[in-house]
Amino acid sequence: MTAIDCIKSFVARAKHEGISALYINRDKDSNVVGLYPVEITNIIIDNAGLLRSNKKNKILYEFKLDTQIGTCFEDDLIILKDLTLDGIYTKAVRKTLRQNLDTSIKSQTYLNTLFGAGLTNKLVVQMTSDIKEDSAIKKLQDRFDRLYRSNGRTFLVPAGYNVQALNLSLADAQYHQLRLLSKEEIAGAFGVPLTKLGFVKENAKSEEQDNLKFLTDTLLVIFEAIEQEMDYKLLSETERKQGYKIRFNINVLLRTDSQTQANIINAYVRNGVYDLDMAKGILGLEKLGGEPIITLPSGQVLLKDLLNGNTSYQKGYKTPKSIEKENKKDTLEEVKGGDENG
Repeated sequence: MTAIDCIKSFVARAKHEGISALYINRDKDSNVVGLYPVEITNIIIDNAGLLRSNKKNKILYEFKLDTQIGTCFEDDLIILKDLTLDGIYTKAVRKTLRQNLDTSIKSQTYLNTLFGAGLTNKLVVQMTSDIKEDSAIKKLQDRFDRLYRSNGRTFLVPAGYNVQALNLSLADAQYHQLRLLSKEEIAGAFGVPLTKLGFVKENAKSEEQDNLKFLTDTLLVIFEAIEQEMDYKLLSETERKQGYKIRFNINVLLRTDSQTQANIINAYVRNGVYDLDMAKGILGLEKLGGEPIITLPSGQVLLKDLLNGNTSYQKGYKTPKSIEKENKKDTLEEVKGGDENG
């Protein structure tokens, strides 16, 4: 299993079940060996003090990995929760949308049945005689089936029968509007923009705005939850004190066209926000190496240099600070010299 498959399974199960976990496999030296997506089957809170742990309220998680069943404490699991009211027990979004999902499934089943039966391509046969026996009706049904399914464009109708088309109008039943409304409600509950479903057309600018909205409204809380769990449970206390952090690269979601990207990176490099190696790293180019090369416009100076008179165009200009230093120096020289009686 690759890292991408692991994270995909981790997040998908959290959305489907309401809670998901990655089991942390450690060696005898407590080093992390691997992460395995598991299904949480039960949560046990030990408020009676039966389990040995340093925590006041100990929480034991029961999980299932393939055919294996195990139990562990919270520190051995990276947990991702969907909707929770108490921070422990969770509820999946699909359960709150039970009726909407049921309507969507039934509408899809109905549409499949219509297409499988020929949609509106149906006939109603009216008989002038009164036939009540099922066997006789079945024979007539089979007869018209053979006639209607022939390759010809027309077929003969026996005397005494009247045939007319049966038209089922989905537009009159507002099938499309109801189906679209159901999808919009489901997408809104999961925080997915309608442009991602193809309902709304977009241009490059609106796509960038949608990606930013999708990131801030939906994905950011998932990223931060996983980052906090991994920071606390995968990194040691020493590593955290040294400044190590686990972070997702969200910049890939905010990529723009090449011209806009070039303008942004050039502005950052020109104003000293990015050094040259950082800019090359963003573009995927080979770095220069060595000391960071930071460039600034020739017309910009540091505020402290301006106040201290260290800029090139301030030669001969005395700042208030330099004047104060000269006055103190003159005062010290006078005190040091004094007179013979001093």
